[in-house]
Amino acid sequence: MNEGLAKILETDFDHWVVSPDESKVVAWKNQGKNAIIFETKTGEKLLTIDTEKDRWYWSPNGKELISHDYIITSIWDASTGKFLRCVEAMYDRPDE
Repeated sequence: MNEGLAKILETDFDHWVVSPDESKVVAWKNQGKNAIIFETKTGEKLLTIDTEKDRWYWSPNGKELISHDYIITSIWDASTGKFLRCVEAMYDRPDE
């Protein structure tokens, strides 16, 4: 991972997850208003998805991002940020 990006992730975000092929990382803050996708080698900001979600995950093939907030699980296109679909499912929020 790009050294500059590593510092940004540590100082500006609460969570981040690297894509399966390690080419991208999605990062977000607790109670944040968006998720940001960066290119890991250059640190370039590729995309911002404007939505309030608690957790983000990569699909196994890295083409989609999955987010959830303990009520709605949403699926997003990882290259465009376009919302694709969602499933409503209620989960108990774990103590953090």
